[in-house]
Amino acid sequence: MALRDEIKKKSNLQADLEAWLAKQKNKAEWYEIFDDLDYSNHAIAQLLKKYGFKNANHNVVFRIRTKRGARG
Repeated sequence: MALRDEIKKKSNLQADLEAWLAKQKNKAEWYEIFDDLDYSNHAIAQLLKKYGFKNANHNVVFRIRTKRGARG
């Protein structure tokens, strides 16, 4: 069991982001940003990091956009 103590359990970053968004007072604005394809996935990930979702990356933004039906 010592080896298992040394590795981090797999997490679902998309679910973590959705839970974080649910707690935000301005979640509707965040979803508007996700839906606006004028902004890159990377730019949104950087904004998420700035406002407290430290694990953000362009891939999780892409997954949220895909789930919401945004196409680029």
